Amino acid sequence: MSGILWPIDSKMEFDRCEIGIMKNAKKLINSPGKIYGISFIAFFLFCLIGIPIINMGHSDGEQIPLVMLVYAGYVMIILLFILSILTSFMFRGWFKKYWFINLIIMVFTGYVLISYLYVLISYLIDRSF
Repeated sequence: MSGILWPIDSKMEFDRCEIGIMKNAKKLINSPGKIYGISFIAFFLFCLIGIPIINMGHSDGEQIPLVMLVYAGYVMIILLFILSILTSFMFRGWFKKYWFINLIIMVFTGYVLISYLYVLISYLIDRSF
């Protein structure tokens, strides 16, 4: 609809809005350092704000906040491992210059994931007998 009832062309306005969002996203995420920083900030905000909000309805004896903190740590380690792989391909110029940063993150998080999987598999094997 256009004209008197709807003065703004909605498709055109939506396209402008979408382009603006994409420009802002490209400005925000234009280097791997910013991506890693945003992921750490999101993790700490979840730990400081999200976990207490989730715990509001539980009794004092339950260990829900501790369990949620451990699960959030697992998710953060998996996220860092995936980001270290993705940033190697997405930011090739940066990766050629600072390859050791991704290597350190990948080796550390890979070691933690492999050791966790080893403990999990050995627990499952011991439990099956």
